[in-house]
Parts: sequence; structure tokens; C-alpha cells
Amino acid sequence: MTDNRLAKLRQIDPTIGTFTASELESDPKFVHETYLEHAETHMSLGDMSNYVSILIRWVKTNAGTVIGAITGEYGYGKTSSAIHLWQQCEKEHIIAVPPFQQGDFTFLTPPATRPGQHSGQPAIARRRK
Repeated sequence: MTDNRLAKLRQIDPTIGTFTASELESDPKFVHETYLEHAETHMSLGDMSNYVSILIRWVKTNAGTVIGAITGEYGYGKTSSAIHLWQQCEKEHIIAVPPFQQGDFTFLTPPATRPGQHSGQPAIARRRK
């Protein structure tokens, strides 16, 4: 006999797509609402509580910024884990950017330092002082 109370949960795709940086920029409210809906049903594949508490404690103690990346194969829970971290930061009143994917990181470097863009200078990223 099937328990119908779990029917909606059974229909949910266990993987969640990661929004792109441009989608996050163009419709942040939609991204926020979509991720929050997923966060409410988050079931971690492993115990992240220690990692979450260390991260939050570090940010609050050091008043610093953490930048990170999660890599792995499709369906291993990268986005779900990142959404969980993001939601926990929001609950602690820590400003956090929702997870996003970015295939091209040239936006991190000035145009003159990008390969193929000639400025008379070598095409390397320079450290800013």
C-alpha cells in the first residue's frame, strides 16, 4: 500500500540545476525563491553541521569574506550543499550570495590582461595593491 502523503515529495527531482551568474543578476528574486523552496527540503548526503558552524563562526569572528567553489560530478549534491550553506548564512544574518555557476572567469580580470587582448603588456593577471 502506498502512502499518498509523500506523493509530492516523490515527484521532486532529487537534483537541482544551478543558476548561472547572469540568471542570478537578471532575476535575483526568482533565484532566491527557487533556492529557498529547495532548502526547505534539503537532505544532506553527509553531516555538514560541523562545517557550517566552523564557517559561520569564522565569518563572525573575523568579519571576513569567504569565497569558495564546489566541484564534482553531476548529481553529487554540489548545488544542494551550497544552497544549504547559503541558507544557514542567511539565518545567521550573514550576507551571502546564492550559489551560481560560471563557466568563464574572464570577468575576474581586467580586459587588458585577458589572453588575446593586446595592450602592449603581457597577457597575465596582475595583483592589485
